[in-house]
Amino acid sequence: MTTLNQKENIPSVFTYKYFWLAIAIPVSISLILMCFIWINDRLIPEWPNKNSLDIFLTFMSVPLWILGSSIPLATLATANFRAIQFQENLEYQKRNLERQEFEHKLDLYHKELVLFKEKFEAAIYNGGFKLIRANDATSIYCRFYLKPKSKDDVHNKVDENRVEYIFAFFINFEKEVFTIARGLNMNEMKYELVKHIINDKDQKIVTAVCSQINPYKVKIIVLLLIFEDVLKAICDAIGIKHYSIFKFPLATVFEMIVDIFALQRSLLDKGYLKYHNFFSFERQSHLISIINFWIDQSQIEKFQDNKYLYDDFKGECYIKYGQIKSNSEL
Repeated sequence: MTTLNQKENIPSVFTYKYFWLAIAIPVSISLILMCFIWINDRLIPEWPNKNSLDIFLTFMSVPLWILGSSIPLATLATANFRAIQFQENLEYQKRNLERQEFEHKLDLYHKELVLFKEKFEAAIYNGGFKLIRANDATSIYCRFYLKPKSKDDVHNKVDENRVEYIFAFFINFEKEVFTIARGLNMNEMKYELVKHIINDKDQKIVTAVCSQINPYKVKIIVLLLIFEDVLKAICDAIGIKHYSIFKFPLATVFEMIVDIFALQRSLLDKGYLKYHNFFSFERQSHLISIINFWIDQSQIEKFQDNKYLYDDFKGECYIKYGQIKSNSEL
């Protein structure tokens, strides 16, 4: 049992300083007065008898009265101690009740986690997830559902700031897909990408290489490069593994994005009715259909086999660059 759950050690009245002060002060004053009277009146000790007791009471009446006042004072101190003790017991019971309510909230939170893991496992199985696994459930749940910090916190409240952050990613991703799809600056994007890869300042050679590059490959590569850092941040916010374009096949990176879309649907069931920042299934499907069209038009044979890497695209650029460079030198 933890220290917080143990009953507080309430001290006895004999450890209460005001109880001892109520006794010590009258006793000290009475003894001092007795000494002064004894010395000033030159009293002589005698065996107790009626006469000696009358003399003692005559001279020591005030010190004895002061000495006797220690009893009611000690009684008042004891009553005050009991009142303090009663108040401490009430506060202890209140804290203990609040602690129990808080522990109950934590218990509900962990029970919800168990239920979430069971539901999430079924969602993974039925939802066609490619990269997100059932063992990601704990990290996802702990990020999306805030752990109670007090008895007044809700145990299953969704972190709406995190939901809004992911929704903002969906909006920016959608906007960028539409921008690239329109192709208003396609030639410029292709030129900058190829120039960055082959690292040649000769405009004619770079333009010649660009003319031999499939524009849909460029659209796919540019889209993933734009969101490389953003996707890493999103994966960290969700609690899943990030698949970088520089290390994994392009198909894997797109599978990760599709899984993130599907994860929102699984986490926010009927979210379009509850959350104003829910990215609808129709919008998701529209984006995915555009990207699938790019993949088909890119004519990448290894894409569906999950083998086409960003390095493969760079290699194609280098090969075409080498061919054009050698032809220009003839």
